[in-house]
Amino acid sequence: MSSPKFIITTHAAIIILLTTAVTCMGFSNTEIHQFQKQANEMNKTLPKMTSSEMELTRVEFRGDSEMIYVTKTTLYNADQINTQQMENNLKPTAVNIGCSTPNTLNLLKRGLKYTYVFYDKANIFLSEYSITAKDCEGVK
Repeated sequence: MSSPKFIITTHAAIIILLTTAVTCMGFSNTEIHQFQKQANEMNKTLPKMTSSEMELTRVEFRGDSEMIYVTKTTLYNADQINTQQMENNLKPTAVNIGCSTPNTLNLLKRGLKYTYVFYDKANIFLSEYSITAKDCEGVK
């Protein structure tokens, strides 16, 4: 099982990447193209280690309002990770950081959804969750 400290540290690194990556402030066709362009630009620098155990492998912009971050562990197989514990530890951290960052919060309020997808070291799917503006209700 992965430790909560590892999970939270890894996710915080991903959140920092996301808050600096998405800077356009709208959802017109031009701005959607900008989201796609920013994802493509980020992909030119990937894969990138976000911690000693996790690697951000790909960023995608899907549809007209979803930014997707695909990450894999470089050390663990699926049978070594409690995916429910992983999600229970990661999502609250992502919500707290995303909802506390003005630029990210603004994008969430305008309908952007951030989705995080996780794979093990053999590229076997582990978990996925999304953050929307609704998740920010009650976050100070």
